[in-house]
Amino acid sequence: MANEPNAPPLFRRFQAPNLEELQREIDDDLSKLAVARQMHDMKAELLISNRVGTGLYIAGDEARAAPILEQAVEIARILGDQEAEIFGLFNLATAKQYLGERRLAQSLFSEALTLSSKTGIDKFDHFILHHRGRCFVEQGDVTSGRQCFRQALALRKQLGDPRVKSSQAALDDLDASDPSHRY
Repeated sequence: MANEPNAPPLFRRFQAPNLEELQREIDDDLSKLAVARQMHDMKAELLISNRVGTGLYIAGDEARAAPILEQAVEIARILGDQEAEIFGLFNLATAKQYLGERRLAQSLFSEALTLSSKTGIDKFDHFILHHRGRCFVEQGDVTSGRQCFRQALALRKQLGDPRVKSSQAALDDLDASDPSHRY
């Protein structure tokens, strides 16, 4: 799927605090991934694929991240590792979002949340909701984005997660651009 025409810019994209360190980790993981594939060690390949795919899209290389994350989701399904599948779907959705394939990203976010609900593996829900909210905003659906950020914020408060600040900042940015929706 090609980038969506006239897509707005990314909303509050996370930036790596130390891009050089992240790149070293990616390079190290790519070497480990090659070894895991050579050894036909699917469990290691799954773990490393999810980690390196995430690192790649954070570093701005979502084009390289997406196929690695697609493979991670496929391996997770083969192994029946639903936690890794949810994590992979979330990260693949984010890579696709960054590639401008937001409709596909929304479908993947939805699939991750459905599997989370079905399995009770909900530890990634606040991440999924936060990223999905950003994607909605980028698609021009600020109302749905705001709803996702509120859900992510509530979960993060409940968990005592420091990312509460990120979800609150997203809501604050939306309120600053359109204060009529504040409550």
